[in-house]
Amino acid sequence: MKDKLSKFSQWLFSAIITLLGFTSTSCFTLAYGCPTSDYQAEGRITDQEGYPIKGIEVKAKFSDGETSDTPAVYSDEDGAFITDKHRDRYIVSLTATDIDGEKNGGEFETKEIDLTKMKPDIQRSKKNEWYSLNLYKDVEIKLTEKTTNEE
Repeated sequence: MKDKLSKFSQWLFSAIITLLGFTSTSCFTLAYGCPTSDYQAEGRITDQEGYPIKGIEVKAKFSDGETSDTPAVYSDEDGAFITDKHRDRYIVSLTATDIDGEKNGGEFETKEIDLTKMKPDIQRSKKNEWYSLNLYKDVEIKLTEKTTNEE
């Protein structure tokens, strides 16, 4: 009886250690690699007439609701912008904010664009099939001028 109990406890202990060993890693990176994706958005910011607006701050918002740890990017002379690549963090929206006031063609309202309704262009790496870039291309952000309440 004691021998059977000892063998059972050894088997149980081995099974637990084995399960803990395999579940303690999220991916077998040394043997096979982990599938990863970068998320990025690029587009253009214009006024209602279609003229590009320079110097607009663009910040990405992620599925976890965070924006504070992401660096802002700014639109260039053609209104173009491109966000940094974000590893394994889904971009759900972009917020465009006029931070320079009247300097670049007027004061504009802040606008948030929902990217969850857009389908990203998925670009797979030829060298590494585990990697892909999910690029939201040609995001158009049209800003409206702020209205003043002068009486």
